[in-house]
Amino acid sequence: MALQEVDVGRPQSEGLDQAHMIAHKLEMDYYFHAAWQVEEEKYGNAVLSRFPMELVDVAQLPQSGDRMSEPRGVMRVELTVHGQLIRLVNTHLGLSSRERSLQVDELLGGAWFADANEDKPLLLCGDLNMLPRSAAYRQIAGHLRDAQVAMDGHRPAATWSSAYPLGRVDHVFVSDHFDVVNVEIRRSQLARTASDHLPALVELSLRASLVDSCNRLKRARHPRTATCSAGKGNRD
Repeated sequence: MALQEVDVGRPQSEGLDQAHMIAHKLEMDYYFHAAWQVEEEKYGNAVLSRFPMELVDVAQLPQSGDRMSEPRGVMRVELTVHGQLIRLVNTHLGLSSRERSLQVDELLGGAWFADANEDKPLLLCGDLNMLPRSAAYRQIAGHLRDAQVAMDGHRPAATWSSAYPLGRVDHVFVSDHFDVVNVEIRRSQLARTASDHLPALVELSLRASLVDSCNRLKRARHPRTATCSAGKGNRD
């Protein structure tokens, strides 16, 4: 689960540690990264999971310095799902097209997307504040697949605002290692109350070709002890 605009110790959310509270109620582990902090108040992104998870990297993204600019962060975790390592990048990009362009360049030029087309499954999730027609969206789509577009028979749906959904600005991008099994944009009254964005739920399965490739790689490295248990049909 990838969350953005998460508050910790802020008066507007009654001083709650939202990441900890949600993770506790769902019985998940979590990591939180503050995009900004003022004294005890923090605001940023979080990843929650029932699977074993390790925080690999966090960073602040570049800012444009214009009037809409505010601190933005990115975090990368590695999940172990039924024996298969999966990388997940969670971020919240800026409001101006100029700032988003700078931030996407940073993501694509660094280690965040490195080896996306090799035997390393990758997910990019977040409030990217970009419409599918934008240049920044096309940059990312040149490396990863938009889950809403990749889902057969699914009509991509808007996620913002929750009251009157007009813009598709929240995205889940996936590497070629995944099949998109199902996509749902929740429109319940609870979802509309909880946030000004609608939650996107994406169900994935690892492609069988990844399992074969993983087995070949492990046999080459450890010919006597090769195993790989990332079977197609294991879904999160």
